[in-house]
Amino acid sequence: MTSRHLYQNAFATILIAIAMSLFTISASAGDEHSNKGSSKVHPVDETKKAAKAVGHGVKKTTKVVGHGFRDGARAVGHGAKKITREVGHAFRDGAHKMTGKKD
Repeated sequence: MTSRHLYQNAFATILIAIAMSLFTISASAGDEHSNKGSSKVHPVDETKKAAKAVGHGVKKTTKVVGHGFRDGARAVGHGAKKITREVGHAFRDGAHKMTGKKD
């Protein structure tokens, strides 16, 4: 069950990252196209603005992906901890039954 949630989280994270990347690229491309005819705007400033927008989009995307993997790893770790505890308790209970020891 834990691995199922991990795959769902990873898939959702990847979809969000792709969507954010596409949105950032299309937004910066749309801004660049609309300001081409303007002689008041310096091309270096526009390039810097577009690069900054892409950089911020990449930063946000990286953050989302990182948090998704972190959450997935936590889910796996907690699931493994729970399973290990249950197995340990089962062995303990079995050993107590064999020796006649009470809890």
